[in-house]
Amino acid sequence: MRTSTTRRWPVRYLWLGTLAVVATLLQPASTAAAGRSIGQAAAQAAANAIHRPQGITAGPDGALWFTNQSSDSIGRITTGGNVTTFTGNGISGPDGITKGPDGALWFTNYDNNSIGRITTGGNVSNFTGSGIDGPQQITTGPDGALWFTNYDNNSIGRITTGGNVSNFTGSGIDGPQQITTGPDGALWFTNYDNSSIGRITTGGKVSSFTDKGISRPYGITTGPDGDLWFTNYGNNTIGRMTTSGVVTDYQKQGVNGIRGPYAIAAGPDGALWFTVNFDVNAIGRITTSGKITLYSSGALSFPDALTAGPDGALWFTNGTHAIGRITTSGKIKSFSRKGIIVSPPPDGITAGPDGALWFTNYYDDSVARMTTAGVVTRF
Repeated sequence: MRTSTTRRWPVRYLWLGTLAVVATLLQPASTAAAGRSIGQAAAQAAANAIHRPQGITAGPDGALWFTNQSSDSIGRITTGGNVTTFTGNGISGPDGITKGPDGALWFTNYDNNSIGRITTGGNVSNFTGSGIDGPQQITTGPDGALWFTNYDNNSIGRITTGGNVSNFTGSGIDGPQQITTGPDGALWFTNYDNSSIGRITTGGKVSSFTDKGISRPYGITTGPDGDLWFTNYGNNTIGRMTTSGVVTDYQKQGVNGIRGPYAIAAGPDGALWFTVNFDVNAIGRITTSGKITLYSSGALSFPDALTAGPDGALWFTNGTHAIGRITTSGKIKSFSRKGIIVSPPPDGITAGPDGALWFTNYYDDSVARMTTAGVVTRF
């Protein structure tokens, strides 16, 4: 975590220090000028393959690609769980990632204010430009360029596949987070700091929308109904907005309600899927009519970004060292680094009468059991 920057994340990141056991094991396993290639990236050992993953996207090769923020690497995971990571001088605190129009993966480098590109073969390039400042999320625009949010200077950036960078500012941009291509040929983004939804045309014209149903929005995506769907981190609701600015928000009441909705993506089943990671670790599903279902599991630990995968499931970044998968029926699986991921470590531990190890997890109020084969169950 980049603890030196306090403006970068909403409150939920303060809870990452209390991350507990991830209950499954790893499955088999331009600094000088814009456009300058850093060369072939080096593959890392699988033991360090997933380290505070942030963004995730479906790649052009049928695998999922993700950013490892803390290890300055880009990861790739097959739908069977095999993990490979790539490093290079052009990767520094990577955050958002998307499939580009050129068949490569494009990502934001928050730590060195640049935009990165990696081919499916692992070749890394890095692009800098005036106006790139704390880049967050990135998406492919309707004009064949990449568009991204600059959180630190309240601007929206654009970069062509050739590396030409443009930057747009306006009064309707304030703490931009996620960005998506809208159904109207414009780019839509969330303004976390002033609780609004922003819109920017490919020509750079900026406008924004406010409403009582918009509160600290973070994630945003275009839904199957042609509307914009977003998460309201500030009031624990899911929002829906037409391109004309009409807002509806949906809430799930009760003890198991939404607490800290974060990223959101359109699923393969015609619904919207989102992550919940404040008090309740869950993956949520909302239909276009507003019906909400939450799925929880011991394999969930602060789920973050998510995307529809090539296998008909949703894939998400999970906790400190894991990638998760959820089917449209709600079955959850987590892929992590080899071994049990514990941060901070459990408190007391002892050998049980059943030949397993039993231990307490202070921070999530649970008791866990681990077999000698490494299978963990939390109670």
